[in-house]
Amino acid sequence: MAGRAVRRISEATGRPASTLSRLVNDIEDAGLRVRAGTVIFDETSMLDTPSIYRVLVQLPAEVNLIFIGDPGQLPPIGPGLPFHMMVKAGSIPSVTLDIVHRQDDATGIPAVASAVRLGKSVALRRFDLDVALAWRLSLPSVEGGCRGKDHRSFPRHVWPCSWRR
Repeated sequence: MAGRAVRRISEATGRPASTLSRLVNDIEDAGLRVRAGTVIFDETSMLDTPSIYRVLVQLPAEVNLIFIGDPGQLPPIGPGLPFHMMVKAGSIPSVTLDIVHRQDDATGIPAVASAVRLGKSVALRRFDLDVALAWRLSLPSVEGGCRGKDHRSFPRHVWPCSWRR
């Protein structure tokens, strides 16, 4: 969880928040003791076994734990899949959210994402630059120059350009 996410969580909840790295540092090096309450782990699909171990051995049994994540998202870089194992364990209560709120259904993103997760093939339209240009997307003037380039040479010049409506 990046610094921006930490600030946003603190603002939304009125409670302290930190990155996992900061929490581990505060516990191991600064002597922070969590005696009761609830610790919420966000983006838990990226949490590896050694990291979660370093926190859990420091927490007493009185501390409630909530793990939030999506097993379909990025796995941890380090060893182990603790969140994925928790999701599979029938003895750990869990809730599955299945309504997409970040993208409108009209974008097609929720349908494509669902098909990919289910291992189904997805038929997508091929990108057509002429159609994109018909929507009045234009190439801005940037150093190295894109403006005035013939759209047939576009792929060669895509890196210094950005689209705008």
